[in-house]
Amino acid sequence: MQGAEALPDQEVLLADGAVRLTLEEGPTLDVTALDLALIGDRTESWTGVTVGRGEPFDSMHVWIATVDDRFGMIWHDRDRDCVLVVELAMRWYCPVLITPDSFAYLAIREIPRAEEGAERRWEFGVCGYGPASAELAHQLHDHVRTWDRDWRPHPIPTFTLYPVDAARPVPTVGRIFRKRHTQLVLNWR
Repeated sequence: MQGAEALPDQEVLLADGAVRLTLEEGPTLDVTALDLALIGDRTESWTGVTVGRGEPFDSMHVWIATVDDRFGMIWHDRDRDCVLVVELAMRWYCPVLITPDSFAYLAIREIPRAEEGAERRWEFGVCGYGPASAELAHQLHDHVRTWDRDWRPHPIPTFTLYPVDAARPVPTVGRIFRKRHTQLVLNWR
């Protein structure tokens, strides 16, 4: 949402600004705790879900936002040295699940080719930091696997905007995002 009615995102900068987390709604984020989480132990899990060069996976973002209120975005400034972050799955708008003191984001790694000339493929993984890292990483891992198994082959969902006080259908699989003056209905068919 943009303009006068937009609600400000929460934004925290970690590792002296090399990493940025944003969360639209939810509990207040604890910058100190999240910064400490980043320098602590990392939970890492690989999903077995792969993608080839040019193969779309943009609906994965929407799926994760549909099913998890802790959905946010993470950015890593590649011009700044931060060895604490494994390769993000996307340079911009990379999905992350965030709590006040922990987070888990979508990572990616290239799969070694079995033979010369084989197609290059990358595997999605999850990296988690903080006291709730194992739970967040497990949940994000499951969201990626569910998207791959059940929703990847489907067309992207529909979005319908209603006034805040209007009657609107409740999606069987989807979510209603309530804003100050509107309701955005996201419906997977």
